[in-house]
Amino acid sequence: MSPTRSQSSRQIKPVSYAAVRDRIRNGDIALCRGGSVQGMLISEVTGSQYTHATMLGWAKPNTLMIGETRQRADGRLIDCRSEIARWPGYYDVYRVCLRPFDGNAAWTFVCHAAGSKYGWAHIARIWARRRLGERLVPAIPNSDDPASERFCSELVHAALRTAGGPECKEFDCDVAPGDLACSPHLRYLFTLFACEAQVEEARLQIANCKL
Repeated sequence: MSPTRSQSSRQIKPVSYAAVRDRIRNGDIALCRGGSVQGMLISEVTGSQYTHATMLGWAKPNTLMIGETRQRADGRLIDCRSEIARWPGYYDVYRVCLRPFDGNAAWTFVCHAAGSKYGWAHIARIWARRRLGERLVPAIPNSDDPASERFCSELVHAALRTAGGPECKEFDCDVAPGDLACSPHLRYLFTLFACEAQVEEARLQIANCKL
């Protein structure tokens, strides 16, 4: 399925990476839709199109990076341009519009999480708490240590929480990628494509959907 057609609640705003990279700030959030069977399963459990959560930020002198923790890759920083080239149209960028959120502090937290282990046990816990009930399955306490094991949206939420940003839930371990998108304190900016030709194709698909 084309990523532009998977937006059920609104139409996307397609933009090329080169056109907007300089507008991205430390602490902006990039949420990714699934393109695999595993992603479809995550969407089914969480009820959201989003299956992965990351944070964006800058490495000196002028390289935009994605900070994330991912299954079989753990906590890491990767080049944003390269990731968008591999997955054009899959990443939606959001910005925190809540004061006194410190985007630099949030990005520093995610950078310090690079090398940490992926939270496999935490993924099992969020599933169990959603299926069996929060009263029956205790939460994993929040930690302010960036090196703690976490899954993707748990890491992003911990970075937001420790930097004065919005808190979607009491416990980081309960936050799925779709919960971040539902926050009234996060504003959708645009969807990243690798080049203008892909942007034009996406706009054509959107126009065809409206016919």
